[in-house]
Amino acid sequence: MKLKTLALSISALAVVTAAVLWFDRPRDPSVHEDPRVGQPLVGTDILRDLDTLVLRADGTDAVTLRRDETRGWTVAEVHDFPVDFPKLSRLVESLREAEIRRFVTRQPVRLERLDLGGHGLRLDAGDTGSLEGTFGRTSDDGGVYFRFADEDAAYLLSNNPRLDTNADAWARKTFLEVEAEEVQSIRFIWPDDRHPPLLAARESADAPFAADPAPEGKVLNPERVTRFLDTLKTTRFNRTVERDVPEARDARPYRRGYELTLFDGSRLAFAVGRTPEHEVPAWAREDGALDWTAEDNADDEPEAIPAGPVVVWLEDVPEDSPWAGPATRRAFIVGDFVHGRQPAYDQLLDGVPEAEEEEDGDEEDGEEE
Repeated sequence: MKLKTLALSISALAVVTAAVLWFDRPRDPSVHEDPRVGQPLVGTDILRDLDTLVLRADGTDAVTLRRDETRGWTVAEVHDFPVDFPKLSRLVESLREAEIRRFVTRQPVRLERLDLGGHGLRLDAGDTGSLEGTFGRTSDDGGVYFRFADEDAAYLLSNNPRLDTNADAWARKTFLEVEAEEVQSIRFIWPDDRHPPLLAARESADAPFAADPAPEGKVLNPERVTRFLDTLKTTRFNRTVERDVPEARDARPYRRGYELTLFDGSRLAFAVGRTPEHEVPAWAREDGALDWTAEDNADDEPEAIPAGPVVVWLEDVPEDSPWAGPATRRAFIVGDFVHGRQPAYDQLLDGVPEAEEEEDGDEEDGEEE
């Protein structure tokens, strides 16, 4: 009995000793004392001086965002259009908040299971430094696995800075960014000679617009002008095309022009047009399927061609505008509502109100008795 008790005591002591030796064993500094653990993924100095941000999908560059001293951040893959800055701010903030929670592994088999070959990024901050790496799958607790470039090691980040690798989604969609109170004057130009250009101007931001000069017997409706200006700042483009493609080229004869002068002296000029709905004789169809000389085609119904898309051309923008340069070489396709909200000539002008006639009562001279 005493021998059995002694044997059990020795076994228990062996377990305790093994546990102590395990916890007091020399630790691999590359695993347990990694200086990156507990630090932010991206240093504040890199974020402060960041001038290029590249987002990658499946190992290839998908989105390249660059900071220009004059135009700000632009999207290289979308004609160097200005970036959607709130979207960029959200990504930078998520990178700033991402912390390296712990080291995960260097084992090739485990690294392969973490799917670290998908989306990635590269941040360049000139002489300040850079960071490059790829993201893996999401962990059960909401973090994400990350591998620094040229390293066979994985870390777990505290949060997942989700990368949108669709370049079109990074371009700013509002391109007529002007506030009504900034506009000193606007000239309306119609596509035909039926109406002369009409200039609406004012002395100050809180003064109503007035025609300069007003057509005889007419007065400008200032609310129509302000309403149209309010439309501009919310106008978003759906896509852009080359200016010489048919859908843009065919709409040019129907465009209306607008020339805005702002109180700071800068100028913005653009045009809006759309090919109207029209009919084409059957013999004139592009496919050439019918012979217009044949008697049996004489009564063929013409083909109805629907109205084309609404096209906007930027003709002149301020030099310091983020849209200066590439945007003036593209045509913007916008929603149909933009075409409908353009005021017609007659809608801008009202008749001069008739002066109220003063009613003079008959005055009777009374004699004092």
